[in-house]
Amino acid sequence: MKMEEHSKSGPVIVKNSDLRSELKAMGASTPKLQTAIHPQPKPRAFWLFPVSCKSIAILSLCFFLSSCTDPNTNSASNQANYQFSGNWQGNGTDSEGNPFTFFAKVSPLGDNRYRVLILDKLDTLDKPMHIMVGALENNKYSYTADEGLYEGGGTLSKDLFEGYYKGPVDGTYEMWRIQ
Repeated sequence: MKMEEHSKSGPVIVKNSDLRSELKAMGASTPKLQTAIHPQPKPRAFWLFPVSCKSIAILSLCFFLSSCTDPNTNSASNQANYQFSGNWQGNGTDSEGNPFTFFAKVSPLGDNRYRVLILDKLDTLDKPMHIMVGALENNKYSYTADEGLYEGGGTLSKDLFEGYYKGPVDGTYEMWRIQ
């Protein structure tokens, strides 16, 4: 029995009529023989989706991974660019002699402007006690808080900020950077 290959990539063509007869007698047909000799490769699961779906999946993964970083992290590069940003803890005394403690989250707004959220605890979803927005120039931060109800300022020296506020009640405070 002699078979010839029709082409290197195509199916085997059976040219011998005796072989064809034997195959028919066994119940096999030429297409079954061709499939048995050259089975179709199984598609890989990754290639089942169109290219546009793969692009969306990769893009989604990139967005997910970028959202895993904390913008308030006190990394060296973050502090070099935004020396005031980060998490702070502080205490102070108001003009009536009442002591208070607080936490602050300082976020850059661009152009040397910062927003400071004054919180009763650092990891909370509660509304901030006060929201301060101001500018830092030459390590001096001046701000307004609570939509103009308070105004104040202070001096930043490395990881310590000493400040004051004026409004319905005046006071002084200091806060220090925490990790």
